[in-house]
Amino acid sequence: SGLSTDSITEGNTTVEVVDTGSDGHITFDTEGDERERIDSSGNVGIGTGSPTGLLTVAAAAPVIDWTFANNPAFKHSIEGTGYASAAASNSLAIKV
Repeated sequence: SGLSTDSITEGNTTVEVVDTGSDGHITFDTEGDERERIDSSGNVGIGTGSPTGLLTVAAAAPVIDWTFANNPAFKHSIEGTGYASAAASNSLAIKV
């Protein structure tokens, strides 16, 4: 049939690998709902099963938080729509 799946489940948490022969993906489910997917193109979807870019984040109330490992004092959050960027050695730009 060309379809092959493997999964690891513990309680309501599952990681599943699906190989369709040409369009495989990996899903991460918690509490019975899919939370993250990596598709055959390498696109990552968080909160969506259909990522449209390298990283697609979908949420009812979008919030993005980040901290740089080499500078834990550098923290920032984005809520709703907006644009944030960080310069110097901690370079990051996010538009939501």
